[in-house]
Amino acid sequence: MNEVFIDENCKLCSSFGSWLDNKNHTIKISNQKNLDNDLQSLDSLIFKDQVNTFKYSDAVIMTIYSLGGLYKSVLILKIIPKFIRDKVYKIIAKYRNKFIF
Repeated sequence: MNEVFIDENCKLCSSFGSWLDNKNHTIKISNQKNLDNDLQSLDSLIFKDQVNTFKYSDAVIMTIYSLGGLYKSVLILKIIPKFIRDKVYKIIAKYRNKFIF
């Protein structure tokens, strides 16, 4: 089973978790506090499938991709270089508590 780890104290992260839960019940949504300290310290959404662990922008892309159907088209974002995607991710993460939901 795929699993996504979110910061439950973050409004943006919790909203993403709720959105996922409404779309698909095959992704387990867990608190980041259940991760080991190395992954917790990254301050990133973490997505784990049966084989790999993804972080930063790859975690978001793979989480959405795992929903299947038209959501698989999110892989098109991988044409953007990872360092750019991750930079944008980290900027959003830095200000994530300022978003109003």
